[in-house]
Amino acid sequence: MSDLSDALMQYLAIRRTRGRVDRHVSRLLHHFVAFVDDASSPFITTDLVRRWAVQPADAHPSTWAERITRCGGDRRRDRAAQNG
Repeated sequence: MSDLSDALMQYLAIRRTRGRVDRHVSRLLHHFVAFVDDASSPFITTDLVRRWAVQPADAHPSTWAERITRCGGDRRRDRAAQNG
């Protein structure tokens, strides 16, 4: 298991204790981490996120947008809640 996979498991465990885990988002995050691991990238880059988000290539662009929004949305909401 990669460091990123371990970090995801810890993140989801914390979210579960707060009752804030969406199964769809959890699945997308697991797919993203697997994609990053398969790419053997030491960093998460914008290009890597974009390449993951536009899969499958024959999907409607709204599907791609949902992948980005759903995976990044919790982080933005959490930051807003901490600041507000």
